[in-house]
Amino acid sequence: MSGGSGKAAMGGLLEKAERVRRSLYEARKLYSDVAPAAADPGIIEGRIRKIDTLLETTAGCVEQIKSRL
Repeated sequence: MSGGSGKAAMGGLLEKAERVRRSLYEARKLYSDVAPAAADPGIIEGRIRKIDTLLETTAGCVEQIKSRL
């Protein structure tokens, strides 16, 4: 990647990563909302932990992309 085209590509990648983060936050909220009424709250809590891990990973990716812009 060179010059403007590289920055444009990184900008597009940043937008995608931010979209993924928003979707993960929405999923986490939905799971958190239903956890108390779930037949097996442990399963829901496990999914929330997985989402939290994905959010941490995605946050790292976003920071790495931002550092290259």
